[in-house]
Amino acid sequence: MTCREAAVAEAIRDSLGVGDRTRVERMLRRGVTLLVDGGGRVAAPSAPIVGRRAAAGALVELLTPTAASSSTMATVNGAPAIAFHEGARVVAVLALRLRGRRASDVWLVVNPDKLRHWNMP
Repeated sequence: MTCREAAVAEAIRDSLGVGDRTRVERMLRRGVTLLVDGGGRVAAPSAPIVGRRAAAGALVELLTPTAASSSTMATVNGAPAIAFHEGARVVAVLALRLRGRRASDVWLVVNPDKLRHWNMP
């Protein structure tokens, strides 16, 4: 991950951490696509969400911080990512494909089966 990619991912993480939809929206490309994998076990949109306004709204809604929330920067398949925690447990991983200083594709995994390896001791 380059310094620029890390900076963009950190800006998205910080914006989501305070639930700032407007700031999240600014970090997404106009035609961004958000795919959410809930695996049928977690309430999640089943169809791709297209467009920065809709994607930003869904991300803020799905990743609403709580008092026990935190996040860490990560890399998934060579792409910048953010791991979201509730206490010590990873509850979501957000991976980003960037074009310039904005995300063009976003994948959010909230499926507990796919997050199992993130939570192994």
